[in-house]
Amino acid sequence: MNTNGNEEGLEVLAEMIEIEPKFFKKKFKELNELLQNIFKIKNLESGVKRMTTEILVDYAEKYPALYRKKKDVLTNVIEMIFHHMVEIENDISQSWMCPPEGYNEDMEDDEDFETTRFGMGAIDRLIYSVG
Repeated sequence: MNTNGNEEGLEVLAEMIEIEPKFFKKKFKELNELLQNIFKIKNLESGVKRMTTEILVDYAEKYPALYRKKKDVLTNVIEMIFHHMVEIENDISQSWMCPPEGYNEDMEDDEDFETTRFGMGAIDRLIYSVG
């Protein structure tokens, strides 16, 4: 699957939302459905999934009332965020199964920890904007 094209398309969508968020307010249901459907694609790169989540969280910061009114949408976004936080790679390395002593010390550099940090930040942003 061409992930560069997917990321570029989402970047363009994010820019359009940034420039003209009111247009997408009228199409909120369609925007949400599109991003939810992209997120659900099997074997999609985690960076693309993160971008779909990021767009919805950014939009919640712009229009928190939409998310307060549409509890199902808010629930879906929260589920997407938690999916990032608990996602594990299918190929588990030997070093992960048998970590060396002090493995927590270099957790800051771990890509999985970055995904968890993204999720925690996204939840914080939702709580702050939506309540």
